[in-house]
Amino acid sequence: MSRKSNHISLLQFDIHMLSHMRIERSSKGIAVLSYATEAGSWEDEGALDTALKSFVERNNLVEDELYSILPRHELTLRILTLPSQDDQEIAGMIHLSAEEYVPFPLDELIIDHAILEKMPTGESRVLITLAHRDVVEAHISLLRKSGLEPEKILLSSACLASIGIAAYEPRDERYALLNLGASGLEMVVIDNGRLHFSRGVASTQDWRRAEEENSDEREELALEVRNSLAAYRRDSEDGLGVDKLFLGSEYAIVTKTSEVLETETAKDCAPAEFVRKLVVSGNEKMATLPLVMLGAALAAQDRGAIRINLLPDSVIQGRALETTKHTVYIAAAMVVAVVIALGILYTQAILQRTAMIRQLEDQIAVIQPGALGVQAMRQQLDILDRQVQQEGSVLEILASMSRVAPEDDMNFTRMTYNRNTGVNVWGRAKRIDDIHRFLDRLRALDAERNIALFSQARSLYEQRDVERNEVVFLYQISIPFPGE
Repeated sequence: MSRKSNHISLLQFDIHMLSHMRIERSSKGIAVLSYATEAGSWEDEGALDTALKSFVERNNLVEDELYSILPRHELTLRILTLPSQDDQEIAGMIHLSAEEYVPFPLDELIIDHAILEKMPTGESRVLITLAHRDVVEAHISLLRKSGLEPEKILLSSACLASIGIAAYEPRDERYALLNLGASGLEMVVIDNGRLHFSRGVASTQDWRRAEEENSDEREELALEVRNSLAAYRRDSEDGLGVDKLFLGSEYAIVTKTSEVLETETAKDCAPAEFVRKLVVSGNEKMATLPLVMLGAALAAQDRGAIRINLLPDSVIQGRALETTKHTVYIAAAMVVAVVIALGILYTQAILQRTAMIRQLEDQIAVIQPGALGVQAMRQQLDILDRQVQQEGSVLEILASMSRVAPEDDMNFTRMTYNRNTGVNVWGRAKRIDDIHRFLDRLRALDAERNIALFSQARSLYEQRDVERNEVVFLYQISIPFPGE
């Protein structure tokens, strides 16, 4: 889906609360542009659809890159130690044993995992997330009715743990993060910078009233926190609990609630103000401590310590197919555009060439009569020049032949001259070498004096004869004139 903005929107919603945070990408931390919540009671059929659509329009979410968040209590989480450190092998193990953790067949589940720790023994501690397909698809359906298509569906516990791991120092302490949401509460325990425990409880209580004496909210909050701490203590390897408890909430200010829990649990409790150091701009836009939203901001920028994506494979594959189709369409459009452009250029070249040919033909029509006259005049001048020049006349030919003929032992007895065909010479020589030497000298005149007449001189016959008791050689030499 095309987008007009470069902003990222983080969205969490249920029948009691709509929460939205808009951020921009920053390599330095989290840059918050806006933060908004809206409380309500949308339990009737279609009420949440209408409320969410209105909320989306008011906050202009459609143009942003969207990441939505599913709450912990709607899913099943397990932290297990598996005998492998290869991600694909771990995924195969999880799929083989998934039905042991939830009462649903494998094809009804959406599963993802994250390796929390690779151990020296070759094993791994792994966070396993199992969501029923109906829960995820209902979540996506609500988003699509509002015109939204999520890039990823994040897990609230992974976001909560990621912000704690990224922001809290010192790293070697053990502590719990508690997030009070409109539809429940969840707790994660971080030990030495790693997630060790997660628990979520669905609840419709308004936790803002937990600071009141003898309120149901106060009693339930204390009970659920004590239960969560006890559950972690049972699961921990050393049987010890957490040292500190930090609170946050999307909608509630938790300063007084922290004091209440410190009294109820006998633990050091405080608001998780340390997370604000990761916010490089926009702290003033958050009156509360939306821990899950801030963790989602890290995940959206691929900086979350725990990466879980509950978007179904079918949606991911469909999106990849759409991207491929879009790329193919763009490539095809570019090819068509190039072909059209080449066609236009070719047509333009043809038109220019045709126009040039017509222009040249017009110029030829104007110049041709004069050019033909000049050509005829030049031919007449050539004829006249040949008539005026002595070169090529019978006298000059005879003089040239006499000049190169041997002084003794060779004579000319007869000569014919035809201005169309050439010259023929007959004579006698005492030696046949004299005839050949004479021919060579005639041909040499062609290069020496640029007389082209003698270039083709050749002997037609050389015949031995006896005159007055002396051997002589009769010969005939032909000198054809070169063609005009």
